[in-house]
Amino acid sequence: MPTYLYDDFRIDLSVLPDGSHDVIAHSPDGRTHRSTFDVQLSMTELQSAVVHMARSRSRAADGVQRYVW
Repeated sequence: MPTYLYDDFRIDLSVLPDGSHDVIAHSPDGRTHRSTFDVQLSMTELQSAVVHMARSRSRAADGVQRYVW
């Protein structure tokens, strides 16, 4: 899975063999924070939820139609 870079953190996500997800956040001061989580949605449901959340919080996305495959 991808690595996301933010102003304050670098976040690495990976799928574990049991289907859960590992997340590692690296803070600017060198500390590392690690956790795991389970996604209770299918990949399509998760993508749709993320697009919906981003669209509802973004002024730039107002009126823009996006499709998730």
